Amino acid sequence: MTVNIISSLISATICFALACFVFSKNHKNAITVMFSVLCIAFSFWSFTQFQIRQAESADRVATWITFSGFWPITIPLLLHFVLEFSKYVRKKAFRYTLYLTYTLAGLFSVLNIVSIDFIPSHYTWGWGYEIPDSTEYFASKIWAAITAIFSMILLLYCSRNAINNSLRKQAHYIFWGIFVVFFASVVTELVFPLLDIHVPDLTHTSFTLMSGFVGWAIWRHRLFSLDSSTAADTIIGTMSDALAVVNLDHKIEIVNKSLLRMLDYSESDLIGADLYSIIGSLKHPDTTLTTLLKKDFISDIETTFRKKDGTLIPISLSWSVLKENTIFRGFVFIARDMSEREKVKATLQKAHDDLEKRIEERTIELKKSNAQLLHEISVRTVAEQKLAEEKEKLAITLKSIDDGVITVDVHGTVVLINKAACEMIGCSENDVIGVSLGSIYKPVQLDSKKLHEHDIFHEIANNPYLSLYGRQSFLISADGKEFIINETGVSIKDSDDNISGYVIVFSDITERFQFEEEQFKARKLESISLLASGIAHDFNDLLTGIITNLFMAKMGIDSKSETYTMITTAEKAAFQASILTRQLLTFATNEVINKEETSIKELIENSIGFYLKDSKCEYKLHISEKISKANVDRGQIDRVFNNIIQNADQSMPDGGVIFVNVENFTLDSVNPSLPLTFGNYVKISVTDQGSGIPDEILPKIFDPYFSTRSNGSGLGLTTAYTIVQQHGGHVVVTSQLGVGTTFVIYLPAIEGTDSCESDDDSDESQGKGCKILFIDDEKVVLQSTGQLLTHLGHDVCLAEDYSTAFMYFKNAFDNQLPFTMVIMDLTISSKPGPKEIVNEFIAIDPDIKVIISSGYINDPVMVNYSSYGFAAAMPKPYNAKELNQKILDLLSTE
Repeated sequence: MTVNIISSLISATICFALACFVFSKNHKNAITVMFSVLCIAFSFWSFTQFQIRQAESADRVATWITFSGFWPITIPLLLHFVLEFSKYVRKKAFRYTLYLTYTLAGLFSVLNIVSIDFIPSHYTWGWGYEIPDSTEYFASKIWAAITAIFSMILLLYCSRNAINNSLRKQAHYIFWGIFVVFFASVVTELVFPLLDIHVPDLTHTSFTLMSGFVGWAIWRHRLFSLDSSTAADTIIGTMSDALAVVNLDHKIEIVNKSLLRMLDYSESDLIGADLYSIIGSLKHPDTTLTTLLKKDFISDIETTFRKKDGTLIPISLSWSVLKENTIFRGFVFIARDMSEREKVKATLQKAHDDLEKRIEERTIELKKSNAQLLHEISVRTVAEQKLAEEKEKLAITLKSIDDGVITVDVHGTVVLINKAACEMIGCSENDVIGVSLGSIYKPVQLDSKKLHEHDIFHEIANNPYLSLYGRQSFLISADGKEFIINETGVSIKDSDDNISGYVIVFSDITERFQFEEEQFKARKLESISLLASGIAHDFNDLLTGIITNLFMAKMGIDSKSETYTMITTAEKAAFQASILTRQLLTFATNEVINKEETSIKELIENSIGFYLKDSKCEYKLHISEKISKANVDRGQIDRVFNNIIQNADQSMPDGGVIFVNVENFTLDSVNPSLPLTFGNYVKISVTDQGSGIPDEILPKIFDPYFSTRSNGSGLGLTTAYTIVQQHGGHVVVTSQLGVGTTFVIYLPAIEGTDSCESDDDSDESQGKGCKILFIDDEKVVLQSTGQLLTHLGHDVCLAEDYSTAFMYFKNAFDNQLPFTMVIMDLTISSKPGPKEIVNEFIAIDPDIKVIISSGYINDPVMVNYSSYGFAAAMPKPYNAKELNQKILDLLSTE
């Protein structure tokens, strides 16, 4: 074992022993405590160096190098020790600097362990390690050097401004101790590596020398103890009375700052001066100072001091003889400025005279004051009664509010809890007063349902400068009730700004949270409106060309042939695609709904059997009496019922019973789970006996394209939800695994109840072919629809744009061969608005009938075509029979 290895062990032992010794002497002194902690850190570092140097293998060295990586912690400890010694730790700027230094020390320690690869190397004096070029390591060394220099500058500044020589001497001892460490670290870790000189790391040894040096100063010079000399220097430097110490020759040897300020002299002016040069006449029976000095002690002699500018100030002078071991050494003079007292004396005399004069006046006023005092006592009594009433009101308010309130002391013990908090936690007030907050109040994270990393008490307790802390959490009471809460916490401070406790307030936001979820769901559905409106027209244009050409292709083919069957199948698939497009259009936010007064009772009775045709499920329908009617789009609401009934049917593949209940419902109070306005509604409930929907899936069932079935489109329930929302209603779903699911639909009701209504639209108009001008900028649609209209027996003229069409129309009218009808696309490019176009046609021929056509069936022009001047609207893609019937219907109205 080499000397170097033994020195490391000795360094560790010395530092540890010194820490114990210093701590035992005065463990209540912050300076000695910090010095002890610093010595412990030095001891640990020296011990790791000992283990590295005498390690048996490189692996063992690597292990202890990891522990050695914590060396940056010694730097903020050193700065902390200096700040405690200099008292600068009380200043906010230095305190924040200390916090930053501790933070950087932690960061560099982590970087030493994680990022820097120390390479074990064996030298003649034992194991060591090579440090590769690393920005992190270089930065840590520069940071350590800057902090050490900063500490030494603080000590020099402290020494310069010390109020006595003892404190100045202490600062010098600590300065030279740190300088030794700084010098050794710079030489061994910066200079020698640059010169490629390999020597053992002497930093920890220098730390030991510094600790030993400071320890010697503690023992030899009572470095951190208060001795009589230090106390005397401090008292002299801080006392408000003037003080001077003179020798036997009456020459001044010591003065304090108060005397210098009193006489406007500098210290060099008075040291060595004769005492008689500053003392004026004495107001004492013994007329000479020499006679008075023969006495051991004199107090409060009135005299004057002569200032530097010659003016005299009245003082009260006291002195005593200064002896050392019975030997007479000199005198101690203490003077108090009596200028203010003289002024006060004059003021008091004047006040006395005034007082005598006013006593008589005050006697009269006293009676009035007594009467007023009695009145004030009466008023105060009333005020105290009101205050007691206010306190009682506050207590009652605290107990009656819906928010839970818990007050704890600085240790987290419950001292106050209100009724709402007890109800949400599930316990009584007597059970929780005096117990730990964490044992009764355990909210968890809202999303993961796991406990928070830190409870709210520790969040606010660990952040004393935080004015208010809040978060949302999930709370399960002792009796199993579940709440979504918004919890906030704030510290309670007394008049001295000291924290005396904490208040935790938590409110039940379950209903509001559900309402916000519903609002979010509605906004999410709106987000696809751009997609639906954007593709509807173009997609339906393509389908129009496909369906029309397929229809034409069947003409002239044997209906029993395989080719005819294949074309018919393709035609059906295309129509199915058009239905899907219409489902997408349901999501468009600008959809215009064709509402009409509708009997919900009749709509369900006439349709539910059709919905469940060929199903294994049965249904039970219960409709209350006098069900209100609703102003709805019959086709869309029929689609809603169809989608929800089909969903219930698909949840019971082996059969079951579907319960449908219809009743009137009135919303006359706020219900966050029903985001509806006050009023009357028709409430339709559909309940199945299926397997139920898991809780984690339930919030997603109305999302577009979300489906748990492999053959599902994911649009059925989304379409239903969107249609009901667009009608001013709402859909609520509840489910229980193994029991079933219930969908509840709320539709706004109107006055009036159901009555039987029937429409007979069985008559079909018949007519003959007519002359038609067909306008569309899509060539596929233009050509295929032209062929279809020709096949249906009509005389057709085709135009790709408005200017060509208008030319054809005007020429035909001028030649007395007018068109009977115009069919035009809604979105032809380079044209004015649809209303302007139809007006120009009518201006030429008032009898012309114009049909507007578009793949975007929800466009306002398509829905309210008559208000724009059109005779009819025809949605794309075209069904040959529907198109022909629309033309014949218009012809029959002529």
